[in-house]
Amino acid sequence: MSQIKKYLITELARNCARENTMLGDSVLDATMGNGNDTLLLAELVGKEGKVYAFDVQEAAVKNTKQLLGNCLVTTELILDSHDKIDEYIEEELSFAMYNLGYLPGGDKKIATEKNSSLESIKKCLGLLKTGGMVTICLYPGHEAGMAEAVAIESYLGETSNKDYFVLKTANINVKGSPYLIMIKKLR
Repeated sequence: MSQIKKYLITELARNCARENTMLGDSVLDATMGNGNDTLLLAELVGKEGKVYAFDVQEAAVKNTKQLLGNCLVTTELILDSHDKIDEYIEEELSFAMYNLGYLPGGDKKIATEKNSSLESIKKCLGLLKTGGMVTICLYPGHEAGMAEAVAIESYLGETSNKDYFVLKTANINVKGSPYLIMIKKLR
């Protein structure tokens, strides 16, 4: 039996990106972090596409800029909160990724917050084209992460199943473990 990766949810989200993103697409990395997802999305959309990547920390933008190299041409790195996506993005999105929490290797006191994350997700769903997908990695193992997860699930649970297919994958035998929500826009 092969070994299961510790953070399987992030790999599942990346697989969703690979399966739902094409050359020329416009996509969103709502939580830039160290740039790994931004780089993947830039490679997937190619020179014809566009990646919008958001973070509130200058270190995240700096790390991502260094990682991107030639892929920087099609990527807009935005030092701002992801709840302001509508101020930067006008076109429809094919795919969006959220990896909530804090910057890996960064200050754990600076983390995503439930209100801005929820507002961003609402705006993102409005920008998502029919057939588009959003992935959200949630980390309920700490108080703020739990509040964020509860707020997001509560909102998504009220969306119309005619408009969105919303799927949750979780490790049910480990309390407080990270989990993934996948959203497909149906119409």
